[in-house]
Amino acid sequence: MKDELKKQGFGVLAEIDVRGTMLPCNLIVQERAAGRAEAAATDPMVAMQAVGNPRLSDIAGQVQVKLKAVIAGLAAAKPALP
Repeated sequence: MKDELKKQGFGVLAEIDVRGTMLPCNLIVQERAAGRAEAAATDPMVAMQAVGNPRLSDIAGQVQVKLKAVIAGLAAAKPALP
């Protein structure tokens, strides 16, 4: 999973042992069954609408594209949890 994040320029800030890993940009990875994981992300475009700063739209759009690429890469690779 970390490799897919690195491909898009993301890094892991902290790993928390709560049956998953908390990652930046509101990407959450949870273990659902032995060796199986679920990845979910908050849509940065929606999150930035709440802030009300239109200058953040471009950045949020770029992050949205990268997060979608991470999730698509994870789905294609189906990496095992560490």
